[in-house]
Amino acid sequence: ILYGRIAESSSNKLAVSIAGSSFAAALILVLCVLTFERNEMWSSQMSFWEDATEKSPRNGRSFVEYGAVLNAAGQPDRGYASLLHAASLITTDAPDQIRLALAFDQADKDKEAEEHFKRAIADDPNYSAAWSAYSQWLILRLREQEAYAAALRATQLSPWNAQGQHTLLQYYADKSDWTNLNKAAMAVLRRNPTDVDGKRSVVVAQAAFGAVKAAEEKVKNQPTVDDY
Repeated sequence: ILYGRIAESSSNKLAVSIAGSSFAAALILVLCVLTFERNEMWSSQMSFWEDATEKSPRNGRSFVEYGAVLNAAGQPDRGYASLLHAASLITTDAPDQIRLALAFDQADKDKEAEEHFKRAIADDPNYSAAWSAYSQWLILRLREQEAYAAALRATQLSPWNAQGQHTLLQYYADKSDWTNLNKAAMAVLRRNPTDVDGKRSVVVAQAAFGAVKAAEEKVKNQPTVDDY
């Protein structure tokens, strides 16, 4: 009986050891597959857009996409060269100018990015998406007044332009303009009740109103206390 129990125990340990080794091997295999698929994805996208540029050498959009993929794949010099070539092909199309501006932005080329945002607006001054994309780019660079003006123009051209609305929310929050933040957020939510930034902005504005009211009450009771 004792021998049987020892044998059974040894068998169980062996089974656990084999199971553990199998799991480790399976995990390594999965990681290898994922790495291969990720590399294959970049390789396939790069091959696709490279092929597109060769078959349509006058198609600027293909060079934009190819440049963006090269940048994402860690080849910034080739990516930048592709974007510059795209810029020489794209002259008067506002949506393509925005694509080019965003691609330059992703490559950390601010000068070129701003140039093409401005070209998009010049090509079509009534294209709301050009104004709103530029407004987002500006607000991220703390050029607040320019961002506000661009976002305001975007929403005047299209009241449903969510990107322009979000720039305005950010502008009012940065300025601690709680009244206009709440007003703008409510306008956003009327058009889209599920808008996350709109909901968040209402909460921020209401909390700020509450803090101001509490501070005012404290000042009334303790006039020497400066809560502002």
